[in-house]
Amino acid sequence: MNKNTSYISPEDIEEMLAGLKEEADEIGGPSILSRRIFSAGSMILILLLVYLAGKRRGERSKTFIEVVRSE
Repeated sequence: MNKNTSYISPEDIEEMLAGLKEEADEIGGPSILSRRIFSAGSMILILLLVYLAGKRRGERSKTFIEVVRSE
């Protein structure tokens, strides 16, 4: 009466894990298009910040020269 009452065999586990691996491989990472859009948006943001910082600094460091005429 020593029957093998195991309902799950090692082969079943291997099949399930192989199926999960295939699904995970299909998902992958972000596409090339989304990476390019993200990098372009980042560069535009950086350029905008540099422009605004330079504009602010330029306004602060302007020299005011007053010319006084003497008679």
